[in-house]
Amino acid sequence: MACNLGRLIRFKLVIPILRGRGSARYTARGVMVGVGSALTPFFGLQMLVAVFVWGAIKVVRPQWDFSLVIALAWTWVSNIFTLPLFFYVFIVTGKLMLGRWDELTGFWDFVDRLDMTMTVGTDRWDATLAVIVAVFEEWGEPLLLGSIPWTAGLAWLSYVLTLRYLRSMRATERARLGKAAA
Repeated sequence: MACNLGRLIRFKLVIPILRGRGSARYTARGVMVGVGSALTPFFGLQMLVAVFVWGAIKVVRPQWDFSLVIALAWTWVSNIFTLPLFFYVFIVTGKLMLGRWDELTGFWDFVDRLDMTMTVGTDRWDATLAVIVAVFEEWGEPLLLGSIPWTAGLAWLSYVLTLRYLRSMRATERARLGKAAA
């Protein structure tokens, strides 16, 4: 399982970064927007968030372009498997920021309540909307507030690390090609 997950991550997230022929900043901005969108608490709508950011950037600041394809790929960092962990961390962070220390619960208690919340709706769209409404009714304020530092911090970190990685890989490739030509 771990080997397959590693291959999946490599083929779906790392290879597109390496094969991208845009500038390192262009690609790193795509990763940043994707990770930032993935870490919003709008489960099921993260790809729409990335598309919205892409459209807004095109209108407001077109010179700050980024790879939409890479951004969309990186929104899959959050998925049905990582959702409970992300939501729990966001809610705990939000409650700590609001000074609600006495409202903190354990992870498994949270998962049980989340499971009960997520069993609403009839079809896919109705279920998605019902879950979003139920989650925000239950944990809205701390969830939103607690997601802000994680979203901003990890999006920025993903930009910096991707930029550093791409520059290093491209410098290595240039050096290898230079030795082969000599």
